[in-house]
Amino acid sequence: MEDIIDSFPEALFKDASPQSAKVGFHPDTKLACREGKVQGVMAKVVARGDSGVGKTDIIRYMRDVSERDSSTIGIDLVIKKYIILETALKMQIWDTGGAERYRTITSAYYRGSHAIMVVFDLCDPANLIHVRFWIEEARSFTKETSPDIFVVGNNKDKCETGALRDIREDAKALCGELNAEYWEVSVETGENIKELFMRIAAICFDKAVLRQIESADSKGGKVDVSKTGDIEMQTIVHGRHKQQDPEISKPK
Repeated sequence: MEDIIDSFPEALFKDASPQSAKVGFHPDTKLACREGKVQGVMAKVVARGDSGVGKTDIIRYMRDVSERDSSTIGIDLVIKKYIILETALKMQIWDTGGAERYRTITSAYYRGSHAIMVVFDLCDPANLIHVRFWIEEARSFTKETSPDIFVVGNNKDKCETGALRDIREDAKALCGELNAEYWEVSVETGENIKELFMRIAAICFDKAVLRQIESADSKGGKVDVSKTGDIEMQTIVHGRHKQQDPEISKPK
């Protein structure tokens, strides 16, 4: 079932968002959608973070899957559909294990991404230290596309008030330094997860339509953003990336 987005979702913390001043869709985006010039939009979101911080649980929450796996094997894919300004958006959310053995697949994994979601455990301050590594890794593979970065603290419901306040301030400072947007969620209660992905979807949608408007010909043809991001759907097999285990594929 598609979620409907008619107005631009707000950031969770206005003081921890590079786009805090943005309060609505761009006028050109709204006009193109209103005039029916946009045929459909596709966006790719990739999730990174240490193993066991809840990346997979956060993503699976979006498709109402109740299982809770301890770690991801290979790459998993969830497709979430939205209707934004009466226009369809298909958002691919990619998840891979945070274990060291899977880092060899990151180049293909990041290709064509529009947003990066870096997850850490709010109850484990050490995870926040690693956020910088994941963001630097993502940007090293996405220099040409410059996707938006979202730092997501999980397990908000399990943190004591004082500890949460301290790590929140540290996370906000880090996001300010790294030009990322900060969110806090809970996979146990579902708090802020739907809102987070609606925010990501809206930002990706707005930018995708504007890119295509800019490159569209002057004859007033329809803006086709259905292939935005060079997402290679043929490599997906039953929601799983067709990729050899890096341990198996290493040269002898």
